[in-house]
Amino acid sequence: MHRLISHLDCQRFGFKIAKINSWDIDVNDTIHQLRNESVKLIIARVNNKDLAIINSLEEYGFRLKDIQITYQCKIDQSCLENFQQNSNFVIREADTNDIPAVSSIAYASFLNYGHYFADARLDKERCGEIYQDWIRNCCIDKNFADIVLVATINSNVVGFVAFKIYNSEGKKYASAAISAVAENYRGKGIYKALIRKSLVWCLENQCKWQEHNILAINYPVSHALCKLGFTVVNAFMTFHYWLDE
Repeated sequence: MHRLISHLDCQRFGFKIAKINSWDIDVNDTIHQLRNESVKLIIARVNNKDLAIINSLEEYGFRLKDIQITYQCKIDQSCLENFQQNSNFVIREADTNDIPAVSSIAYASFLNYGHYFADARLDKERCGEIYQDWIRNCCIDKNFADIVLVATINSNVVGFVAFKIYNSEGKKYASAAISAVAENYRGKGIYKALIRKSLVWCLENQCKWQEHNILAINYPVSHALCKLGFTVVNAFMTFHYWLDE
């Protein structure tokens, strides 16, 4: 059961939190063991097609907190052909000097967003810190991201996207870790430009595809990804279960 403990979440919220992403387990036995280990909250992620598991969790009292959709784009030479740098802003690789700016954008952009904020029992200030720390770690630790791209206007950072390269059956692909655009600069093509630049980076790094996990209610980003040639390939749900209820 120790493999299920989310140490980062435990440190942040001050009590034991477990995460379950794989369902080759017995739900009843797992809940019993986690309860015995003084786990207070279980965060469970389930593929939308696994209705039997979803119904089982509902029977135990797990509560739905978000639904995410996976968008995917195949990488080929057209990524280079379609890329044009917008003269109104510059896209470059981030460095440690950008951490204060991207952290601020992340905090503001993800307020009341995602399964942590959807849980009324979790401290909202701590929830906001998750995204600040996430992009900070992406900038300094290759375990979190292989690259962070930022968009700047007059040298001011106005948006970012971070990617981590993974390997699936011998094929490399890039998954977006976290991305955001400052509120005052949305609707100006900055997010699309960041993604186009990232597709070029994927091609240069021999990635076969790129993917993003987006909340189902994030319609602007979903629309932007579709316009860029991404298609939906998967969907999953996140549930919370408090063991002291």
